[in-house]
Amino acid sequence: MSQQSNSVVVVSDVYGQRGGAYRVTSLLCRALAEMDLKVTCFATWVDADSVTGDEGFEIVQPRFSHGSRWDIPNRVLARQAQRGIEAKNPVAVFVVGLTKICGHLLGSRVADRLLVWELTNANPNNKFVDKTAANKLSRCLKVISPAATIDDGIRSTYSYTGEIARLPFWIEDEKISSNLPPADFEADFLFLARREDDKGLRELIRATAVLSKEISDLRVLIAGPGDATPYQTLANECGASRAVSFCSLPSRQDAMQALSRCRFLVLPSYHEGYPLSLLEAAQYSIPVIATDVGSIREVFGDCTGCCIIAPRDVESLTDAMKSRFKMETRDYITARRTIHQRFTELSSHTAVRDRLRKTLFDDVRTDG
Repeated sequence: MSQQSNSVVVVSDVYGQRGGAYRVTSLLCRALAEMDLKVTCFATWVDADSVTGDEGFEIVQPRFSHGSRWDIPNRVLARQAQRGIEAKNPVAVFVVGLTKICGHLLGSRVADRLLVWELTNANPNNKFVDKTAANKLSRCLKVISPAATIDDGIRSTYSYTGEIARLPFWIEDEKISSNLPPADFEADFLFLARREDDKGLRELIRATAVLSKEISDLRVLIAGPGDATPYQTLANECGASRAVSFCSLPSRQDAMQALSRCRFLVLPSYHEGYPLSLLEAAQYSIPVIATDVGSIREVFGDCTGCCIIAPRDVESLTDAMKSRFKMETRDYITARRTIHQRFTELSSHTAVRDRLRKTLFDDVRTDG
């Protein structure tokens, strides 16, 4: 380790604030830079609006950005990253996601230096995972996983037998000063995710229809990217239109404002990995209803601020929403405090710094 520089290399196909891998890459680079490390981020596609010029680290893009059909940008950037890794001799090389650029690097002579961070739930036939990267995964130094549940998927889906280091996901520190509820709320339940069937949106609308017959002033806000038309139609057909409203939240600031003004977050997905939206809710002290998929039970199962139900189950979702809506004030405040404490344990600035330090100086250390 003493022969290595004080630099860290991060390689990703995307960088920015749009969400998903964009944000994960940005957060990782920023957290490493705050540890006084010299960070170089190699990213194929960069959200230009998120780059200010004072990030505190270098962002390198491919010299050729055309030819996506032949994967030229990723191939070019992989070669640039390989040369950078060999020249900088960094203390660690993070590759964000099992992407095409990850597959190219795993086929290179720096493969045994890569810490490959799995961002998905590692399930079979995953559209976000490049097959070449998955097939070559055994060539990396270690895989990084956010949870033991995902470890199992990595082992079974990719037939990976190497070492796995633990690095849970985190989110921006919004520096919330209080976890007490606001004086009033704009929504009782907020759905904040892609508007797609596999997010359990149809189950949510049907549960709302049932519950609105008993609770006349119920307010459910459905927000996020995607076409709202089929879900508006369903709400009209099943009698939920009075209780359900739809909106688009074009910026993260808009989304966080909506989150801060709701009583509960509801995420009835069919499948998830390690959903950041639950961490965002926890930071704002918003209790959640979520399905028993991915790492949700592992991360939030013992937290009274999270109600976990079976996926694809309208009756269970209806019962959960009803019990939370009628929750006593004292119990609601307790739920807010306990889920915020979970955020502090998982995603506070101190927790992130400690986990990254362990990854860099314990998990990466070798006998050599």
